[in-house]
Amino acid sequence: MLESDAELILNLSGEMTGSRARRLGERLFKFQEFGVYSVILNFGAVSSIDSLAVSEISSALESGLNIRIIHPDSDCAAFLQKSKCRVDIYHDEADARRSIKDVKAAIQERKEQNWSETDIPAIFVVSLAALAALEQIS
Repeated sequence: MLESDAELILNLSGEMTGSRARRLGERLFKFQEFGVYSVILNFGAVSSIDSLAVSEISSALESGLNIRIIHPDSDCAAFLQKSKCRVDIYHDEADARRSIKDVKAAIQERKEQNWSETDIPAIFVVSLAALAALEQIS
């Protein structure tokens, strides 16, 4: 098992379509199982990408993997932007690594301040707090 802040660069080549896109998704999820926190996808030698690849990348992002793409050609970059994939694209590896470090620092700050994340709507949290206060008064 790797450290939780482990990151890696995955050099891709050829077409990221069909079964190759599916394998990319499988690898991204496998990396998470092994404790990889961040992945930089080097698209420098990728000739094309399809909606399945975008879907696999988006699914990995949604599962909590921190992904950056570097060196996409103009067609791949345009396809990613048009598909509204919420992955950050960089043309410089150093910038991508710096971005990952910024995210790690923010997460560490949240942990140190005992922040917690929830998908409970704020109004519901406030209602629970008000209910607890009412129970203490009675």
